[in-house]
Amino acid sequence: EKNKKGMIRSILIHGLDSSSQTWRGTLESLDNVGLAGFAIDCRGCGRSELGDPDDFCVDGVVEDLNELADSLGFLSDGPFVLVGHSMGGRVAMAY
Repeated sequence: EKNKKGMIRSILIHGLDSSSQTWRGTLESLDNVGLAGFAIDCRGCGRSELGDPDDFCVDGVVEDLNELADSLGFLSDGPFVLVGHSMGGRVAMAY
């Protein structure tokens, strides 16, 4: 994750039953051209805990994504790009 002023930043959201590792090559490619990327583990996937199973839904992941974007300063620091695969695309569209 990089947070340089004026840099286009992106958050990459994996598909169901996957993890942030899906985006390893993409993150390397973004970095090679000077763009910042941050891949998340959606709740219940990768290194993230599931929490309350009733909260495992698109809206719950959107809330998590918003909290992450805020904690990274993305919400107050200009636009950012969401990239999603499969379920991650649904989350990005719901955001």
